[in-house]
Amino acid sequence: MKKTKDWWRTHYDNWILSKLSIGEYSNNNGIKKSIFYGWIKKFRKEDSKEKTKDSKVQWATLNRYETENINEDDTKVSPLKI
Repeated sequence: MKKTKDWWRTHYDNWILSKLSIGEYSNNNGIKKSIFYGWIKKFRKEDSKEKTKDSKVQWATLNRYETENINEDDTKVSPLKI
């Protein structure tokens, strides 16, 4: 019987929560390790795309920071501070 994507996703999520190695989880649940590796790769790729899709670009405003005047006419500017 062919397993559905949801079936594999449930095992993937349970494996992550279990903190077991892929081999241990596969043996404990009667899953062929080589096939499980393929699904893990697929779900990691999907999860990575989902995270980048939802991320927002944020810009920071940087202001120059001036130190004390060395001379009346000469102002030193410190390096960029973030």
